[in-house]
Amino acid sequence: MPDLPDDPAEWPTDPFAVLGVERGAAEIDIKRAYTRLIKRFKPEHAPEQFRRVREAYEACLEGFRWLAPPPEFHWDAAPPRRDPGPDAAPRPEPEPPRRAEPEPARGDDVDRLWELAVAGDETAAYAGLVRLSDDGDTRGDLPLRLYWLLGLNPALDATRTRHDWLAAALKAGGLSGAAAELYRRELDADPTAALHGPYAGLLEAAAAGRDRLTVGRWRVAAAGRSEAWVPAASDLRTLARTLPYENEPAWLDLLVAAHGWAAWLRPPRVYDLCRAELDKLRHLELRYSSHFDRIDEAEYLARAWRGYTETLGSFGLLGLVPHAWCGDLHPVPLGRVIGEVAARPLAALGALDRCPHEAQRAFVFLITRALEDYRAAHPPAEPGPDADLIRGLAAGFPAGWRRDYDGLRGELLSFLLAEAVDPLAFADACRLHPTAAVREAVHLLRGDGALRVVWLACRLGD
Repeated sequence: MPDLPDDPAEWPTDPFAVLGVERGAAEIDIKRAYTRLIKRFKPEHAPEQFRRVREAYEACLEGFRWLAPPPEFHWDAAPPRRDPGPDAAPRPEPEPPRRAEPEPARGDDVDRLWELAVAGDETAAYAGLVRLSDDGDTRGDLPLRLYWLLGLNPALDATRTRHDWLAAALKAGGLSGAAAELYRRELDADPTAALHGPYAGLLEAAAAGRDRLTVGRWRVAAAGRSEAWVPAASDLRTLARTLPYENEPAWLDLLVAAHGWAAWLRPPRVYDLCRAELDKLRHLELRYSSHFDRIDEAEYLARAWRGYTETLGSFGLLGLVPHAWCGDLHPVPLGRVIGEVAARPLAALGALDRCPHEAQRAFVFLITRALEDYRAAHPPAEPGPDADLIRGLAAGFPAGWRRDYDGLRGELLSFLLAEAVDPLAFADACRLHPTAAVREAVHLLRGDGALRVVWLACRLGD
């Protein structure tokens, strides 16, 4: 089977091709392929690749179950039919079935009312669709149409919002389908609104275990990045009633994700619950050692992070560490931090410099990787200057090169920001510079992760 490239963007979309197995492969072959891949793409080192492999594995298992032949049924195993005997009373002839009266075509009413909305009469359309809903119409897309109408025109209803209708659609659809995808977008856009109100207790809805787990993952991530610990704790308690008995590995995976958020600030409701539930899964430690290793790493880094950030007036760039650890660099917290760093880049650099050395290396690595991933997904409008132009800029560096690197470092950061030159691109272009002082400075610049991560954060704010 061909090896997957390191870049998940180059992977096939077919889950069977991701695992390198044929359609219709046996369950044991699917599990072997999955085990082989997660040894290469470990969650702590390649979270995106691990997620893709996990999704492919689950999709292949689902496909296997659909394609597997149904169990054989032996007709002769049915109980023998008894002869009623000659004295038995004759059975009455069954009455012919009554013809049911046809139900009114409610779907036609929905479509007709929707056409009114398309034509511009949103008020009449909304009122009519609400009446159908109140009358018990169970058409699946009815609450979604009401959701869209209120999203476009919230003034149509003085007592309800679009969230009321989306929550109704989610519960009616078993936390799956179009309603689930719309809910994921709401969680991304405004986690506070999407975790509370009509969505409280959402995981109590009747749903397949897999769909409940998927929505639970989304909610835990949204709660973590917005520090909404009350709904996170409630969701974990709800899932703890059933998920450990349905799928222990999936429960472990979710707990590791929740712990990844809670370890940094240690909100008691979530952190203590995660630790208590994880202790119950210690029998899985040999089989899922990478999960427990990640818990230990998070505890170690979070302890150092709390100890240092408590001495700062604000988290600054270090506020991105929990998001980077969880692989969830969302535009809202990112924008908040970038604004602060861009306003005072030298102060941000100084805060990183004062961080304990071992922790600093880990924090800089995590934030740099997260910022680079974000920049790759949102590339700058124009490429940076080429190597020749960079060498020309180096010759005109206003501070001059005849100083120790520590003495010119702050001015070099300001210079690279003003000229929009990536520190690594600058080091590459000038590594063979004829001036020894320049070569020595760019050699040190190449290894200056703290300077580059500040540069990346500031440039994302442009």
